[in-house]
Amino acid sequence: MLKVRNIKRILVLLVFTIMITDVVLAAVPVSVMEAERKEISSFRRVNGQIEAFEDIQISTKTGGIIEKIHVRTGDRVKKGQPLFQFEQEDIRIQLKQAEAAVEIARATLEKMIKGTSEEQIRAGEAGVKQAEAALRIARANLKMLQDGASLEDRANIEAVYQQALASYEGAKQALELVESAYQDKTAQKQQLLAAETQLKSAEKQVKLAEERLAQAVTAFEQVETEFRRIGYLYQEKAVSKNQYEMIESQYKNARSAVESARIGKEQADIALQGAKESYLLAEENFTNPIQLEQQLTAAKTQLKVAEANVNIARANLDKVEKGAREEELMIALSNVEQAEALLESAKAQFDQLKKGASAEDIQIGKANLKQAEAVLEQAEKLLEDTIIRSPIDGIVGQINFDEGEMIGPGIPVLNVVNLDKVYISVNVTEDQLIYLEKGQRVEARLLAFENMFLEGEIEYLAPVVNPMTQAFPVKILVENKSGRLRGGMFAEVYLPVRSKKEALVIPISAVLDLESNPFVYIIEENRAVRTAVETGIISGDYIEIVNGVEPGQKVVIKGQDYLDDKMPVEVVK
Repeated sequence: MLKVRNIKRILVLLVFTIMITDVVLAAVPVSVMEAERKEISSFRRVNGQIEAFEDIQISTKTGGIIEKIHVRTGDRVKKGQPLFQFEQEDIRIQLKQAEAAVEIARATLEKMIKGTSEEQIRAGEAGVKQAEAALRIARANLKMLQDGASLEDRANIEAVYQQALASYEGAKQALELVESAYQDKTAQKQQLLAAETQLKSAEKQVKLAEERLAQAVTAFEQVETEFRRIGYLYQEKAVSKNQYEMIESQYKNARSAVESARIGKEQADIALQGAKESYLLAEENFTNPIQLEQQLTAAKTQLKVAEANVNIARANLDKVEKGAREEELMIALSNVEQAEALLESAKAQFDQLKKGASAEDIQIGKANLKQAEAVLEQAEKLLEDTIIRSPIDGIVGQINFDEGEMIGPGIPVLNVVNLDKVYISVNVTEDQLIYLEKGQRVEARLLAFENMFLEGEIEYLAPVVNPMTQAFPVKILVENKSGRLRGGMFAEVYLPVRSKKEALVIPISAVLDLESNPFVYIIEENRAVRTAVETGIISGDYIEIVNGVEPGQKVVIKGQDYLDDKMPVEVVK
């Protein structure tokens, strides 16, 4: 009886044990993920500062006094927009002088090409006579100072003075007459208006002739098409001879009309060309009357010479009373030498006028015109350089001067920055530089804004180390479409320091005991098998597995903390 009871107790205990074991060995729910190969990188955080994409200091070549500043700090400007300008008065005077020099050189060359007029010859002869008179006065003055003035000398000097006054008055009246004739342009104006009317009429006739020709050509093309069609039908005996002859007559008339219209157009063109030449001649006579201009120039020259003679004669009278000093003798001697030189020059010019301009003279005249044009171009360039324009689209930064201040060449007046793009500038060590390359995308966080991340592209890697910092400057280009980024802001840049393109990667949370003996649980036949692993690069939430796991194996990523080796599991995700 006792044995039976013991047997029953043993059976009950066995059943209870089996029940407990089934509870303990119940499957643990887990989430898994297949190990996969992909690129992974580890990053190092470095501090950087934002710089403008372009920051151009605006200075000038010449300098000067600032007359006007057209912009203010913060203004957005376009490329070529004026920023400020210097005073232009002196340069405008130079420009006018250069323009006048070009006109003189051009007129001189035209006169050389056209030949010498009678007025020029008379003016040259008068110039020689004036120079001879000036030399006689200078020599008489020198002799008087050297020998002293006698009563006869005094009378002669008085007579010379009166003669000089008379010559001056005559030259003055002659100039007034020439100026009056030069200013009276009524006849030239009437000729110009008549030529202009003729030119406009000729232009209208050309336009009408062009329209007639176009109409005639169009009509001819239409008749020609019909003529060919009727001719073909006539050969095929599909139309009568009368119809063919009628269209043939129309074809000949249309062709004749085209020829007449073409002749009319040619005649209108010839008439227009003649009208243009007449107008140009009338315009030249009105705006540049050469003959009167030559007489006016000669009259002005004679007046100046006569005025100079009066001054000399008056000075001689004064000196008779005062007596001669040493410096006066030197001046008188110099005046004689100068008068002799002027006489020689006047004679040479007069001889040249009589001979006319040679081929060499014309060539020199052309060279003088080119030189004057070059000086004019330089003056225009100087005037243009007084206006300083923006070299780029951008924003005006700091303005260093005010209106009215003088600055020297090469001194920055203001700067223009381009913030449509910006650079993040960082300094890296050599062990960081080896993982970077141009065009590589990197991420950064802007410190001024909470959770504001930027993505940019490495555009510049310094080829040599900065000796001051012992680091390599790197620039990352970032778009700034929002315009929120400003120069001088700070950012954290995440630079890759290790990288592998085909790494076997799993979530870092799947690895247990990472610091000492890392392992993971791999699913095999619905059981969690503890597997030691060798780890590599860590990037964010992922880690590289160098050894221990194969691609495609399922690794427990949730529930691993409740597992033991070979414990049954239930994959729920």
